[in-house]
Amino acid sequence: MAATLRCGLGEEGNKVPTLRAPAWLIRLLALFDPAVGTIVPELNQYRRVSHETSKKELGWLPRSPDDAVIATAKSLLAYGVFDDRKAK
Repeated sequence: MAATLRCGLGEEGNKVPTLRAPAWLIRLLALFDPAVGTIVPELNQYRRVSHETSKKELGWLPRSPDDAVIATAKSLLAYGVFDDRKAK
């Protein structure tokens, strides 16, 4: 996802972190931050999902995963979600 954002967001993509935190570090941080603890059950999980029923019954044509990630990031940027001034 980070690589997709770096390629698809132009100059804004340069700010996307690319380092990956190991699961043991997340578990350690969860001991001190309950918000981090909410993602611990999801660590190292892979979920298979399908949109075949939606395509078949509704005629829905989904975006590619890369397009969806980039569109979401652009929307969040447009709404100022990552604006440092709003975070303070």
